[in-house]
Amino acid sequence: MSVATSKSGGGLRGILASLVQTNEQKAAVLLAAVTVLYGFKSADKVKAKRLEEMEKAKRTGKAQRAPTAEKIQDHPVFSWLFMNTSIWAVAAAKNLAIGDLKKGDSVPKVFLKMMVSSVVTVDFLTLWHVIVINHVYKHIPFFSDKRRPRTLFEVAKDYATCNFVANTIMTLPQAFAFVKKEDVGHKQGPWRPLRFVGRLMWFRVAIDIFFWLGHRVLHMKGVYAKNHRTHHEDNCTQLTTNFHFDWWDLVIEAFLPFLGAAASYEALIGPIDQFDISLLGSYLFWHEMESHAGKPLPTMALIGPLSTWTQQFDDYNTWFHELHHRILKANYSITPWIDVVLGTIRWEL
Repeated sequence: MSVATSKSGGGLRGILASLVQTNEQKAAVLLAAVTVLYGFKSADKVKAKRLEEMEKAKRTGKAQRAPTAEKIQDHPVFSWLFMNTSIWAVAAAKNLAIGDLKKGDSVPKVFLKMMVSSVVTVDFLTLWHVIVINHVYKHIPFFSDKRRPRTLFEVAKDYATCNFVANTIMTLPQAFAFVKKEDVGHKQGPWRPLRFVGRLMWFRVAIDIFFWLGHRVLHMKGVYAKNHRTHHEDNCTQLTTNFHFDWWDLVIEAFLPFLGAAASYEALIGPIDQFDISLLGSYLFWHEMESHAGKPLPTMALIGPLSTWTQQFDDYNTWFHELHHRILKANYSITPWIDVVLGTIRWEL
């Protein structure tokens, strides 16, 4: 029995007390409560904007760019709760399956744990999104009914020749680097939720910058045809588009931005514990996976724990990347802000 539980008499009260041991954790609970309250307060405004988009789609015959507003799962508070619970469940599953990497582990053991960790994170998120897209948000229309059909064999081939190869190539040097590290990133003391949100913001900005730079190069004349055309064979995106890359393309667009964000944070601020890295990866891969959902999901948030504050903007995040697949010469980032800053943004076909 924990100290917190023994002082609180056990049960639910004790569990809750153990989650709010520090002032930072109490402040985070308050922030979460305010975020939920704002979700209820802003729901009518979000709904009005979505209804406007739905009416525009009916009137013009064009794709509906934002989610619907007709069911409970469309509500900003539901999408906030659903998204964050799903992401935490994946991170918890990975932690239970693998646990922390340990100092003294051999390179092969670290490599194997990292590979399994990536599979649990990415593949669990993919399988869960089959349910998210086709069941939880079945009522939201796809942007297009002209999505390229892909057999299970084709998906498996894409995974084997792209994701598995890229993951293997990028994990091996990370395993060697981990074995040589002095600080292996074990969590020290109670979890710091506000620091985690700050880290997530850092990663979001850094990944967007690295992603835009690499992606812009991939679309340069003379580079695109040999290095990025495969991914754009899906003119209309779908969940399996997340696997339809050449392996080096996936390295440039997914692995290097995340590693660049982690390296810049550790160089300028300090080391990140393994739990936070795992949770950061779950949030960021969730977001990138939904960029190829093929429909406007209300769960593709800029910063997941604070999604109700940005819901009106996040409603268009999936459309933002869908549009990139259709026009090629705009929307190079994975979120809109940097394209706004650099003048490469487009919202209409």
